[in-house]
Amino acid sequence: MKKSLLFIFLLLTAAGAFAQTGYNIDITLRPFKNQKIYLGYYYGKMKALTDSAILDNTSKGIFKGDKTLPGGIYFIVSPNKEILFELLIDKQQAFGIDADTTALPANVKFIRSPDNSGFQQYTMFASRTGKTSSLLAGRYNQAIPKIQ
Repeated sequence: MKKSLLFIFLLLTAAGAFAQTGYNIDITLRPFKNQKIYLGYYYGKMKALTDSAILDNTSKGIFKGDKTLPGGIYFIVSPNKEILFELLIDKQQAFGIDADTTALPANVKFIRSPDNSGFQQYTMFASRTGKTSSLLAGRYNQAIPKIQ
């Protein structure tokens, strides 16, 4: 009886030790080196920053915290305070980002985050179809006769 209780106690302790607490987002953001970047989020119509990371001389940094982040749409901010791209944060809060800012959002890769990979595909699709729609609307407006 004591052995089974001890086994259950050890099992629960081990499970608690491996449970995810906090967040850990590894990021490589080229070409920035030895600069501070930011992780921000939307709060209604406002935008706010929640964390910062200093990139090393190989463009690598880590956003890390002891408490889990609330789920939502977040964004990466450059050292120049420009929003570069968006990402999703929900239950999975330990993943990686590899990005090159020369061609965003195409040059963003998410590691160990299928939700963000899907979100990126959606973002690129929406961008393409939005540009096409805008182009077609402009052509349509030029083609119809002006009525006065």
